[in-house]
Amino acid sequence: MRIQLAYRFIGENEEELTEMLKKICSIIGKSGNEVYCPALDSKKPKEKKYLFLNTLDKINESDALLAIIRTEDKSEGMLMEIGHALAEKKIFILAIQKDLRNTHMREFADKVIEFEDTNDLYDNLGKLKF
Repeated sequence: MRIQLAYRFIGENEEELTEMLKKICSIIGKSGNEVYCPALDSKKPKEKKYLFLNTLDKINESDALLAIIRTEDKSEGMLMEIGHALAEKKIFILAIQKDLRNTHMREFADKVIEFEDTNDLYDNLGKLKF
């Protein structure tokens, strides 16, 4: 399965986010899936508009979108990516911090993974059958 990652980037600690995304890609890849993560793509466009359009193209090529929500803070880009994936009838997998309640994302997801911390997220992704 080809899986696209979506996550909040603006306002995050880039180094911590990169390490988390590398670990998630490794976990998902171990089960034979192909994972695309824009933050880890050295060939991604530099301009925001073209980066976003490229991300939408990658969603179109994917079977599923895995969105990772760790905070109540909204991410415009991630919300647009989720909306695009839903419009394209992609499988929507939501990984969300367990205590977050100020969102309707759970209602739209085909699969919901709730986690307490990053290690719990890794454990749950390792058990997930794609």
